[in-house]
Amino acid sequence: FEVGAKTEFADGKIQLNAAAFIVKYNDKQEEIIRPAAGGGTETIVDNAASAETKGVELELIARATPELTFRAAGAYLSAKYDDFLIPDLANPGQFVDITNVANFRRAPKWTGNVGLDYDKALGDRNSINFNTNLAYLDDFFTSPRRDPTGRNRDTIAAHTTLDASLAFIHSGDSFKRLRIAVYGRDLLNKGNRITNTLDAGVFYFGVVSANREGGVELSIEF
Repeated sequence: FEVGAKTEFADGKIQLNAAAFIVKYNDKQEEIIRPAAGGGTETIVDNAASAETKGVELELIARATPELTFRAAGAYLSAKYDDFLIPDLANPGQFVDITNVANFRRAPKWTGNVGLDYDKALGDRNSINFNTNLAYLDDFFTSPRRDPTGRNRDTIAAHTTLDASLAFIHSGDSFKRLRIAVYGRDLLNKGNRITNTLDAGVFYFGVVSANREGGVELSIEF
């Protein structure tokens, strides 16, 4: 179930969009990590859970001038299991209730971003574009079960990213569009940020993101 509104003010220069939603799941498919019959652990997929997610989303777009646009968005998400049952290997036909110890994966409570776009014509065939975006992502779980050691290896820490680019764009006769851009991605990242973890039962794998990145891009459309 979802309700929302899209509104405009100041002759369309300001747009404000809002939405609220609630989603209920029955027999939700989940990865289940459990002891294996021969020792160690195994991961299976089963229709094991019922769950509920609900939240709100807001978006603001403001055109300060014909060339300059500001934008911002934010969201709140609440996600929880109502029931989460897994087969009990020690007692065939029986189930173990793990509702209170299961993680709802990849469901950050808070997310948001702000940015701007600036487009300036330089004659009939040339233009420049500057774009930047600052985004926040709250911490979230990656494993369907909580880290039994208490070291939070099942959690990706909250972090903020910053991207920016400056581009020169030319419309030509022999080609449709030429674009040369200087860009920077994840400019606040100093390295060693964990972006994903994988629970292998007796240990965890971790995926480390690349450090901040910068470069030059050239593209031609014919």
